[in-house]
Amino acid sequence: MTASVTIILTVPAVEKHCLQMRHAAHALTDVQSSIEVSQSAENPKRLTARFSVPDARQEDVVDRIGREFWRWMEDYSDLSIGFGPRKRRIG
Repeated sequence: MTASVTIILTVPAVEKHCLQMRHAAHALTDVQSSIEVSQSAENPKRLTARFSVPDARQEDVVDRIGREFWRWMEDYSDLSIGFGPRKRRIG
């Protein structure tokens, strides 16, 4: 399953914020190569991380994701967590 975490910062994002996003996602993902961090072109204070997480009920992982990002992120103002489609297994 894919998780998406969007953080609004109190200041415009700089490289350290992107690294903090990567560190948080790294601690949660089951596929390191799945981590993508992007900065919004419209809002320089908004960063989004997308990464794979092991299949589980969303209710079971949302608190863990929130705690990990709150632990790593400086200049945090707001956070939202979303989930994408589960990967289909063939065979």
